[in-house]
Formats: sequence, C-alpha cells, structure tokens
Amino acid sequence: MTKKIFKTALPIVLMIIISSISFAATNTYAKNFGEWLLDGLFWAIIIAGIWYAYKYMAQRNIIAGIGIILTTAFFAYLVKNPTVLSNLGSTLKGIIGL
Repeated sequence: MTKKIFKTALPIVLMIIISSISFAATNTYAKNFGEWLLDGLFWAIIIAGIWYAYKYMAQRNIIAGIGIILTTAFFAYLVKNPTVLSNLGSTLKGIIGL
C-alpha cells in the first residue's frame, strides 16, 4: 500500500517542484536557477527524510527513525544555508594554518 502511495505522490511532488521554476529577472538566470535547485533539493531531502523516518518508525525501529530525522534536519539546514560550509572551511583553514 505505501509503495503504491509513494509511486503516486513522488511524480506529483516533482511536478510541483519543477513547475515552480521562476526566471523573472534578466541577467540573473544562474542565480535564479541555483536558488531554484537548492529549494527543490531542500524539499526532496525533507520528503525523503519523512518517508524513511516513517518507514523505520512503522517497523518499531525508533533509534533509526530518530537518526534519520536528525540527519535530514542537518542536511536540510546545510542546503538552506550553503555559506555554513564555506565558513567552516575558512575557520578550519585558519586553525590548521594553511
């Protein structure tokens, strides 16, 4: 049953994400595409995280479900704030002395 729901829901979600492309301003196509791609990736991560957390929670594997929720939250945060990795790299570069 859940496999059937997933096969139906996934194309609908992807269609909504793809149809939300907005390239409104001139000369900012790359920026708009990058923002659109990160937004779509964010929602794909959230949906996959909810799906797999539900899957493991239904099997009564609570630890795996909580781990997936935390991992999903971490990656969703990184996708919404891509400068975090760049700042972390700069900080590590200063600590190591490169």
